[in-house]
Amino acid sequence: EGKKDERNPSGVVGAMNNEQQNNSDQTKIVEQHFSTNMDRWVEVLQDYTIPTVAIPLSREEGESLYFLAQHYQKLTENSNDDVLKHEQVLAKIKEKVKKRMESDEIQATKNGCFVKLSCRSAKDVALNHPKTMSIYSNLLSQNSELIQSYKDSNKTSSECNLKLILLNEAAKESMKFHNESQIFEEYLLMSR
Repeated sequence: EGKKDERNPSGVVGAMNNEQQNNSDQTKIVEQHFSTNMDRWVEVLQDYTIPTVAIPLSREEGESLYFLAQHYQKLTENSNDDVLKHEQVLAKIKEKVKKRMESDEIQATKNGCFVKLSCRSAKDVALNHPKTMSIYSNLLSQNSELIQSYKDSNKTSSECNLKLILLNEAAKESMKFHNESQIFEEYLLMSR
């Protein structure tokens, strides 16, 4: 019979080392991923970009957003009491967001604003979102004479360029939010 290691008769240390390694790897991945989040670099770039504010959320608020997103996307079935509880938390979040949106610094009700969560932003779905397509359709209608003139004079590259410019403008406009309700309607219903 083989001799057992008296320092480790069960042989568990190897498994613990693997588990510790996995935890270390997970920690590194999280650190690398979150090192690029907006909250890490926004102050460095504040003189070169749009006015930017962060609104920290508590764990309870984050869990409520997750719960409601799952619920509204029909990924889970939930009791009315659970939904009501999380919607009450959402109402508090909306109030915090509304105050920041109405601030002199942001003025979102007038200009609109771009909203991002650490894991999700409007750009994730902007190009194929119905809101974008509606704005794009309106822009095409508003520019139909110019588009037709390009067609008539066989300037297909000019026509294509204009259409791409209009699609880009539609995507940018569709990412603007003017009130807190729009934000949460979009984010809770969107799926990647």
